[in-house]
Amino acid sequence: MSKKFISQAEIRDGDNRDRLFDSLKYAYDKTVSLPAHFTIDDLQIKDNMVAIGTVEIRLISLEHLGGTGHFFVFVGSYRGYQVDGHYNTQTRKGVIGILG
Repeated sequence: MSKKFISQAEIRDGDNRDRLFDSLKYAYDKTVSLPAHFTIDDLQIKDNMVAIGTVEIRLISLEHLGGTGHFFVFVGSYRGYQVDGHYNTQTRKGVIGILG
């Protein structure tokens, strides 16, 4: 089954690998909030809501791919919406999408 994005955007910049792991480590902590940060250009969330600039994503899954130690796929949440994406911590580039 393929995932259907209602919107997606290029990630222009973001956190390093250590910060991603720290964010995942505290994903379910009730006293500490440590979201991952990604800088994007334009992510349409609803008809009248657009995310631009740096967004805070609460990571709930992080998977390493490719054997380089720098490429990851992730699942998280942003303002109540589930997001999915891939990100390279070396180039600090990737893609993020809102799942519908």
